[in-house]
Amino acid sequence: MTCAHCGASTAPGFAVVTRKEFRDALARADRDIQPRPEDVSVSGIRYRVLGTLARGGRADVLLAERARRLSERVALKVFRSATDADAAAREWEALSALSTSDAQGAEHFSMRLPSPVARGTARLPSGAELPCVITRALPGSRWNLEDVRRAFPGGLDARHAVWMWRRLLELLGWVHKSGWVHGAVAPQHVVVNEREHGATLVSWSRAAKTGDGKSASADIVMAARSIDSLLGPTEPVPASLRTLVDECVAGAAGTDDAWVLKERLADAAAEAYGPPAFVPFHIPSLERS
Repeated sequence: MTCAHCGASTAPGFAVVTRKEFRDALARADRDIQPRPEDVSVSGIRYRVLGTLARGGRADVLLAERARRLSERVALKVFRSATDADAAAREWEALSALSTSDAQGAEHFSMRLPSPVARGTARLPSGAELPCVITRALPGSRWNLEDVRRAFPGGLDARHAVWMWRRLLELLGWVHKSGWVHGAVAPQHVVVNEREHGATLVSWSRAAKTGDGKSASADIVMAARSIDSLLGPTEPVPASLRTLVDECVAGAAGTDDAWVLKERLADAAAEAYGPPAFVPFHIPSLERS
């Protein structure tokens, strides 16, 4: 046999396991996993809650894993009211559409968003049944911009604000080219990966297709306000960067194309700091309230 992917030759082993045999064996193994009182059930699948990732205005996001032998780590977004079923459906629609986008850069940017796994009604240990959206947990992403602001009350080094803003603009540019707007680009919805200098957007329940009452320019303004919230009185902000932030916050950027704005940001950063350079970033340990 020849592997169609790498061209290597291989031979069948002596033991052959049929699909039915494998599934039956897996089902028997799963039955050995005893339910726990803290488990959450969604569409008949049990999830073991490992902790709380975030508490939003109308939903809690829980870190969990499937309670089975072949497990996977996920984020459960559980809304607090049954009336939020429409919000859960909207979040699912947006993430599902973006995961299959064919806009330029989809292979890269779709991996930087929460990947949809399932949605349904979560049955909680209390017996409550609430709307839920399940996505794969984002590895290496721990803190949002609200956390960063708390960690640096005197203001963040503007060099870090530059890469956070750049990553956010890159992602928004692709989202907009894919025909969607986020609609709620706030500090608590921008999650950063401190080691890889990455950023992503969560909380898509206010997302809308382009033209459905929300605009790309609103996303850009909200992104600039999120970055501006990190810049404080004790850390100097170069004039070129300060001017660009102020223009965007005021809605006077002159463009609703996030990729064009990213190039302007690159120019402002080059004027302030010279050629791009990687500056290690570390956020002190924080305890979530």
